[in-house]
Amino acid sequence: MTSAIFTIGAIILIAVLLAWLVSE
Repeated sequence: MTSAIFTIGAIILIAVLLAWLVSE
């Protein structure tokens, strides 16, 4: 369960970073 939460968090973090880079 912990690894699943970590994986989801990592995916969200990457998605936010990509969206931020694109918006620049």
